[in-house]
Amino acid sequence: MKIIKSIFILCALAVAFSAVAQKRPPKGLNYALGDFNGDGKKEYVYFVPPEDADRWDGLDDLDGLNGVLKFTDASIPDIFVERCVTGQPRNLGDLNGDGRDEIGIQPGWVTSVWQVYRVFTFKGGKWQDAIPSFTINLNYGDFDKNPPVKKVGKGKVRITTFAWENDDVVKKHKVVRVK
Repeated sequence: MKIIKSIFILCALAVAFSAVAQKRPPKGLNYALGDFNGDGKKEYVYFVPPEDADRWDGLDDLDGLNGVLKFTDASIPDIFVERCVTGQPRNLGDLNGDGRDEIGIQPGWVTSVWQVYRVFTFKGGKWQDAIPSFTINLNYGDFDKNPPVKKVGKGKVRITTFAWENDDVVKKHKVVRVK
């Protein structure tokens, strides 16, 4: 009887430890913590680069270099990010007041410091753009200290975008509504 009890305790401990281990993103990947599906529990979102991300310069076709945002809560669907070999997901907080944190992704691509910043929101069981995507320049701005998306009111954010005008990079600000 003691052996069966010991086996049962060991199995219960193994299940408990594996559940805890699954709550963390894989080591070495960029991640953010938040309540992205609105269930009141925190989960991690992490960026998984495409398989050929480290050898892109030897590829004939770059169209397949798409990254994926995955979640430690397996019930949350993945987000496929086109033309993205590196990515830093960011928890932008609940921008639209629906009880779910939105995700910003600062992508990295192989050919340029000009990138498209995207913000995702989870609605109706699927991911969609919370605001229109916009252009950033990775050489201009410390996005850790000054993120390109800041909440300025209920359902409104100020985005910082960059443009090429008169042979110079110009920083612009714009207030947009969140879906």
